[in-house]
Parts: sequence; C-alpha cells; structure tokens
Amino acid sequence: MRRRPHVLLLVGLALLGSPPCLALSSDREQPIHIEADRFEADDIRHVSIYRGNVRYSQGTTRLEADTVVIHYDAERNFQRLQAEGQPARFRQRLDGKAEDMHGEALRIEYTVEPERLVLKQQAHIWNQGDEFAGELITYDIAVDRIVARRGDADEGRVQVVIQPRQTPAAGADSAPPAGADGR
Repeated sequence: MRRRPHVLLLVGLALLGSPPCLALSSDREQPIHIEADRFEADDIRHVSIYRGNVRYSQGTTRLEADTVVIHYDAERNFQRLQAEGQPARFRQRLDGKAEDMHGEALRIEYTVEPERLVLKQQAHIWNQGDEFAGELITYDIAVDRIVARRGDADEGRVQVVIQPRQTPAAGADSAPPAGADGR
C-alpha cells in the first residue's frame, strides 16, 4: 500500500509525541511543528528520521539540526531523541525562569528515562547568564545537575562562566541603627 507524503508527515508527528522535556510544562500541551527536507518512519524499528534543515518547535521549545532521529516504544511513546548538526541548536523556556536556556553541540541527545539532556562535541549551554562549555555536557533534569568535561582524548578544558547573582536592594529596615557608626 502506497502512503501519501502528507499522511507520512502526520504519522511522523504522532510518533514524535510530546516529549516531557525540561521546557515549560505548558509546552507539552502545544502542537508540534516540524519542517525537514526529508522524513521517514520505520514502525518495525520504532524510529522516525528527519533529514535536511530540520526545524522543530513546540511552545517555547525550538530545535534546529541537520538530522533528528526519534526513538519510540511499541505503544508509540517517545523514548529518546538524537539531533546532529554543524552545530545542532536548541532553545527553551524553563518553568519559573524569565530567560530561555539554549545550547549547541555537534550532537544533542535527550532521553526520557532517565530524563537527561546530553550535548557532545563542541558543547555549549547558556542558562541565566551562566555558560558551560566542553566536549561533553550532561544535564540531569530531575536533579537539576550539569556536568561538563573535556573530551576522551584529554583535549581542551572545560570552561564555566558564572554570573554574580543580584541581591535584593537594601530597604529602609536594613539601614544600620542610629549611632552604629560610632558617633
């Protein structure tokens, strides 16, 4: 049976599902939009592949890559995503944050169990003014933990920039008591 291209695209979107990523929880309720030069789905291997200038968006989540491979289980539940590019890039708004977290690497992987984001080769994450760079960056979402390391061949070093946190402005009740200056 020959399937029409628009039917394949709808199947691919259904297979992708709504990954419980680290973005705003309301993003999961938003429609998924994917553009690519080519799409293929393999129900036997439980995989869908998007190739060529791939653009993925769902709510505040954005992903751009050359290739995106989505793995799912027999019930079509999302299991993991692999994105490759020169570099592959993502951006998303996290719950309770005013700024987007974004990153890039030659390879980006996201898994549901354990919920983890891994950036490999020329990896870089920017989050609330802080930066993390290395050959491998792992973000364990459930425990909000980032680990960056250099490559396996001991090339390069990890680079981290942590911005000073703003302290609340001193109010009238934090003024020193009268006479505290020694007079």
